[in-house]
Amino acid sequence: MYTSTSGDGYGHLIQPTSSEDYDGYRTILAYHASGHYHRVNHYSNPEVVYSSTKTPTGVGSLSNNARVITANRFAMASCGTEEPNGECNDCTANPANEPCLNCCESVTIKSYDSTFLNSGYRNFAANYTKYSGSFSGNSRMVYKHMSMDYCLYYTSQETWVINDCSELGSTRYFMRTDSTKKQCVHASGLSWLWSSNSDPTMSASCSGASVCPDDPPTAPSGATSDWDGTTKTGGTIVSYSCSSSSSTKRSVCDPVTNSWTPDLLSVDLCGLDTTTTTTTTTTITTSSATTTATTTTTTTTTTVTTTTTTTATTTTTTAATTTTSTIPLLNCCETVTISSSDSKFLVSDWVIFAATYTKYSNIPSMNGRMVYKHNSHDYCLYWNDIWFIYECSELGANHYYMASSDATDEECIYDSSYSWLWDGNQDSTISLRCSVCSDDPPTAPSGATSDWDGTTKTGGTIVTYSCSSSRGSVSRTSVCDPVTIAWNPSVIPADLCVPDTPLITTTISSLNFVTITSSNFLATDYVTNSSLNGQMLESESLVRIARMIPMSTTTTTTTTTTTISSEICCESVIITSSEPTFLGSDYVVLAATYTEYSSTVEVDMVGSSTPSTNGRMVYKH
Repeated sequence: MYTSTSGDGYGHLIQPTSSEDYDGYRTILAYHASGHYHRVNHYSNPEVVYSSTKTPTGVGSLSNNARVITANRFAMASCGTEEPNGECNDCTANPANEPCLNCCESVTIKSYDSTFLNSGYRNFAANYTKYSGSFSGNSRMVYKHMSMDYCLYYTSQETWVINDCSELGSTRYFMRTDSTKKQCVHASGLSWLWSSNSDPTMSASCSGASVCPDDPPTAPSGATSDWDGTTKTGGTIVSYSCSSSSSTKRSVCDPVTNSWTPDLLSVDLCGLDTTTTTTTTTTITTSSATTTATTTTTTTTTTVTTTTTTTATTTTTTAATTTTSTIPLLNCCETVTISSSDSKFLVSDWVIFAATYTKYSNIPSMNGRMVYKHNSHDYCLYWNDIWFIYECSELGANHYYMASSDATDEECIYDSSYSWLWDGNQDSTISLRCSVCSDDPPTAPSGATSDWDGTTKTGGTIVTYSCSSSRGSVSRTSVCDPVTIAWNPSVIPADLCVPDTPLITTTISSLNFVTITSSNFLATDYVTNSSLNGQMLESESLVRIARMIPMSTTTTTTTTTTTISSEICCESVIITSSEPTFLGSDYVVLAATYTEYSSTVEVDMVGSSTPSTNGRMVYKH
């Protein structure tokens, strides 16, 4: 007998169990068990009662072979030995299956690999359009480079290659994919080689205006989809899966019709029972009270949702089977940031993984841990004894681009300290932190209002406090410092809106500033907590002024009013775009992660340096 089950595709041991080993009954697909010797002519089905025992031949959500067969009858009917590998390729029943797919007539090949981009092979990263020649391409689309005589085609060795158009059909190549049976070159998951180099960042995608205007079909009850919430370009495939069974379905954004096929999924995809009797006992424990509630319902479709602050235990009883499961409630940050100070990592292609990750809306948890998604790429961060970063389309796989070096049982990813592995390297400087200020921003003082939305507390969030008084409009800001993960400043002055408070500006009038040249350069001074020409400087401000020197050079008389800002900027930023024209252009390589640039510095009078220019942070791709 199985002690761990998934789905409702099991056979059934018909009750009662006989006292004799070679007696009792079981359904067609049930294995032999003591006291269930005789196989009867029934598939498991909780709605059918066996005449000899007057007991059901199945258990809802556990043993219902009849439902599984009924739900898949059209797919099974379309299977035949005349189809390659015995695949079910009825394009009416399964339009998103590989042999049924329509492929884009224009594709773009791109890469983020710096070695590739600095090589002569970068010319192959370009737009390719449907080739007008007669070569059949082994039942696949053939494409031609937009400006050079290179063709992209499928070979007899089941690889996509780029080669001279004069050698169409040859297995020679400048660039190629690994062996694949994919119908379209823009399918996900293809691995590319150029020369003898593997490039995990390289991909082909539909170019042009091939976009489905509508969202993909809604997942039916009991199912989830892997759609990222935004991508609707031609060729995009969305997969739907059931938590209670092995049933799956796919829908594709057809690049020819620019519509989702199929555009509607069967409501009984997951085979939820039409009648379910559920007894649910929920215990909610807080610091001051314990509450227990029991509810029994009979409905056409039953959905039980429990929200607690600590631990929820649910017991469900159906027929003679009792299943008890304890579900850990995740209390981890929904946004985390990965960073590293390892110079080797920071100049590698893997630096793209040092970014911000947020809770994955499609599959928010797995294996009792939070699942996170890269904010600008289709990479997921998930737990399977160790933490992995890999393709979201292969969530749960034991493959990785990056992985923690040690196993951990901690509930939250940032609760343990361990090294990370990337491309054969071990980096002990990589760290993960909760990218959210734990506290709310400072309270607005009397008479002031803030523009805080009441929820956002991620690193870099700026809240502005403003008020109007007899002296005009006055404002202050506080920022959730992405480094310390604390609000700075943590308190807004209580007298912000008091009319008699002096203006927080510094006026420097009638000062002669030297026009600095290479022959008379002098360092600048920082002036703090002092006065200048009788004007008091704000105690929290930091003003850089030019040192006045007597020289027979051109001078300028200037009146300046300076308002000082203490805003702290993130050390890592991400540039993203959802504009199709940009995404299909060569400029898409600029949409990436940028980190603080350590080579460009301004040097102050005491010799310290900061990565900035013109008073602003400098970032590097």
